Amino acid sequence: AYALAKLAETGEQEMLGRRHAEYFHDSLNAAPEHGYTRARYSSFAPEVDNIRAALTWAFAPLGDEWIGVQLAGASAPMWLERAHLAECHRWVAKALDCIDAVAIEAHEEMVLRAAFGISLIFTKGMVEEARRALNRAAELAEGLGDTHRQLSINHGLWFYEARAGNFNRSLAIARWSATVAAQLSDAAAMATANRMLGISLFQLGD
Repeated sequence: AYALAKLAETGEQEMLGRRHAEYFHDSLNAAPEHGYTRARYSSFAPEVDNIRAALTWAFAPLGDEWIGVQLAGASAPMWLERAHLAECHRWVAKALDCIDAVAIEAHEEMVLRAAFGISLIFTKGMVEEARRALNRAAELAEGLGDTHRQLSINHGLWFYEARAGNFNRSLAIARWSATVAAQLSDAAAMATANRMLGISLFQLGD
């Protein structure tokens, strides 16, 4: 508190907050585009409070919403990986509330919508808002030609439809995923799609 008071006196608090948020945004963005791993994000375990503080600063009245939106997207995979689902939902919801005022790329919106949908499923259940978010994320992934991300998002949609009892919808998603995974020759995606197919067929009694 003393250090913050001194920074405020000298007018350096805003500058320090901005640099702090930018540093963690850049660090999180160094993660690979695909194949987020537990080991990759375990390195951020000691920095969770720093990332939280950076987000708190960014979305505060004297912060910077653009940095907040960027940092929320960059940190979303970490919150999901660590199963901090309520916190993930909190930050991506704040970011999505700002996107009309803050210009972002389609890829950034896709990441935010996907994280919003997944975190919402696990915090509030099979609500329609989660499906809408995941459908929008899937549309953005398709438009970007990001098939790997589309597979990941559709896994979330499959889970939603299966849990909601919409077994024909979940089967259609599983079949699409199996076809695309085979075209990509992606063994991990194929294993996931086969599991989805097996569960969907079982649920339908086939």
